[in-house]
Amino acid sequence: MEFTFTKIERLCSKTAIDVLFSSGKSKTQFPIKLIFKPVEFESPFPVRAMFVVPKKKHKRSNKRNTIKRRMREVYRLNKHTLYQSLQHKN
Repeated sequence: MEFTFTKIERLCSKTAIDVLFSSGKSKTQFPIKLIFKPVEFESPFPVRAMFVVPKKKHKRSNKRNTIKRRMREVYRLNKHTLYQSLQHKN
């Protein structure tokens, strides 16, 4: 498995993001909040991800960018376990 986080794996569409925030389900495990919505789409990757850090909690942009960079890196290195569990559950 490749340890990459390509453009296809990122959630970039404005409409998809709006639908996610309006009708998605959420799980919270402090300090992370996961918002998800199962959707069928044509892609070789089973998950599309986006990372957001609120300005209310972290005022400085360099802090927010550092946190997002670290979350992307952790996701990139550990996404194979997520893919395996999704494949197991089908």
